[in-house]
Amino acid sequence: MRRADALVRMAQGYSSHADSNSADRFMVHVHTDMETLKQDGLGGQAELEEGGTISAETARRVSCDAGLVHWLENSDGEPLSIGRKSRTIPPAIRRALQRRDGGCRFPGCTCSRFVDAHHIQHWADGGETAMDNLILLCRHHHRLVHEGGFGICTSTQGVIEFSNPTGEIIPTGPPGNSRGNVWSLFEQHTTSGIHITPKTAQSLWLGEKMDDDLAILGMLQLE
Repeated sequence: MRRADALVRMAQGYSSHADSNSADRFMVHVHTDMETLKQDGLGGQAELEEGGTISAETARRVSCDAGLVHWLENSDGEPLSIGRKSRTIPPAIRRALQRRDGGCRFPGCTCSRFVDAHHIQHWADGGETAMDNLILLCRHHHRLVHEGGFGICTSTQGVIEFSNPTGEIIPTGPPGNSRGNVWSLFEQHTTSGIHITPKTAQSLWLGEKMDDDLAILGMLQLE
């Protein structure tokens, strides 16, 4: 799966710099219906135009941030009305998302390129294409959210929370860069009871052989 993700990124990197007269650098046609895209829908039909099928959750993930054409047809498959192609994420909102999120918002992820705009509440379920309902995710974590059992929700305080497949909230780490100068860091450490000295980073291990019995006894006491 990681090799497949790497291959997709290589193709996207080439496509983004390739000369083309078309606004679409690459295009994959997926035919599906609203009952498949809805969270509680009964549909399960999602087909690639060149052949093959994909799961309902994969169709939901792909349609999060892609061009859409609404196609109305009768029970015999004859087209009744074909709408104009539209983008689910307007360019202005995408620029604002990139400015706000800076990259993938999944806890611990540092990916800032080749990210998708994910609808926290899918547009097929009535979710708006608005800043408070959108978040940037890299392709790997976008797939985990749709097909890997991970979840995203907005708390009552307006904070975006991620959960693992068991429903536990994934804690978010501190920001990767300092938000203040050295004196503000000293003040924050003092307030938090953190005392850093020249010996803080020194290891207390002198290279002697580990006592396995003592290590096991120590771990048992932690249970």
